[in-house]
Amino acid sequence: MADGILKVGQITTSSGSGTITVPSGVILQNNVPAFSARLSTGQSIANNTEVKITCNTEIFDTDNMYDNSTNYRFTPTVAGKYLFCHGVRANLTAARWVGWIRKNGTTDMAIAENNPNSSATAPSCLGSVIIDMNGSSDYVEYYCYQNSGGAITLHYSPGSGVPTYFQGYKIGV
Repeated sequence: MADGILKVGQITTSSGSGTITVPSGVILQNNVPAFSARLSTGQSIANNTEVKITCNTEIFDTDNMYDNSTNYRFTPTVAGKYLFCHGVRANLTAARWVGWIRKNGTTDMAIAENNPNSSATAPSCLGSVIIDMNGSSDYVEYYCYQNSGGAITLHYSPGSGVPTYFQGYKIGV
């Protein structure tokens, strides 16, 4: 064991029936709090406008820290580093397509951009970032922007390909 992290081969005993005894002083890392949310219906995104994505269908939310009905934000009450991932998809061609995670309403993080050519029919814009959260007032939200010349509607159904999603979890560092 090094730095309180259990490594393979350091397990002291196993009952043979699925019960494992771990050495004293070992901290097993679990990746919570965690959440995953997606759109339940198509969300319209106006041309040349920053828009918060309203992922309102929770796939899971281990500690009820993702607001899926009012602010569409994740506010963890456990301090630490978090990995956030996002993906936005729509029928869009020959336009600039940007998705990002915003911390505390002002700091843009994890900016991902796609500039599809005219033959693309439903490009995705995917990104991820690790953000240090203070466990009290820090929160993150998901935004996007497009400049196709008109409003577009985001994909929401897993049956139509990759839905628009926002997810994150505490990492063990």
